[in-house]
Amino acid sequence: MAAILFPVFAQAKAAAKQTQNISNLKNTSLAVIMYTGDYDDTYPLAQRYEPSNAAFFGIEPWVVSVQPYIKNYGVFVHPLGPALPSDPALAAWHQGLYYGMLSRAATNGATNYQADTSVGSFARRVCNSKTTKYDGLLGQGCDPVAGCGFYAGTAGTTVPSLSTTAVNNPADVLLMAEAAQWDMWAGIGVANPFTYGVYWTPANLYAANGYSYSMAGPDARRNPKPQFDPAGISTAKCTPADLCDGYLNFGIVNGTTTFAATDGHAKASDYRGGIMAQADVGADHIIKAFWPAGGY
Repeated sequence: MAAILFPVFAQAKAAAKQTQNISNLKNTSLAVIMYTGDYDDTYPLAQRYEPSNAAFFGIEPWVVSVQPYIKNYGVFVHPLGPALPSDPALAAWHQGLYYGMLSRAATNGATNYQADTSVGSFARRVCNSKTTKYDGLLGQGCDPVAGCGFYAGTAGTTVPSLSTTAVNNPADVLLMAEAAQWDMWAGIGVANPFTYGVYWTPANLYAANGYSYSMAGPDARRNPKPQFDPAGISTAKCTPADLCDGYLNFGIVNGTTTFAATDGHAKASDYRGGIMAQADVGADHIIKAFWPAGGY
């Protein structure tokens, strides 16, 4: 009897935590929407570099900015994710590493992001050999003396976040999703990965594996379908063959992701055919969920 019931109980527990995950995203997205109501309909900054803010090692990300509207850092921790580190400072840091919102391309001096075939790029997320463009919602602020932290930019400058009115298709544009950095590693993760990322692997999906690299962009943590196995043997069916791997350390590249849109609704979605679906806008090939200008 125990052999029959224990797997059922485990599945029920996992399903309950998935429900909690959706609730976390929903509540956090509502906190962001409440923030915009108090700040001229403008989204929070992805990060503001403040050396005096020790909790996040000199960085104030949007996770901190929306705290007055949610008053609970625990909501930023994925229910099925790795446990927080025992060190208080690292635990605070990790609270910003389970859900992410994408920063604007302008935070790194670009007009719009262009995916390439480098490890960690969005090109490997969408499994398409075309140059695929995308943009985010959040700006960034730089300290007058110390500079911009992880981001490019000139000391003292600020790239403003978008206004809610700049999002032309709010039910389709991604506000936040499961990720391994509060800005989905848009600031540093692709060009220069660092080692504080929460480590999720297809083989041991919810185990705490210490500090390791994670992939840029949204994660697909449910029903993972890796294109490369941990031994490095390609199972990809894309052209070129390795376009879809996207590993920094066996990051999940396909499956189901959980996200919240800019209109506040939250749900699970197929990864490749859903949240990373593409379209053409004029001469641009874009990821629809990361294209607030609309037009497709």
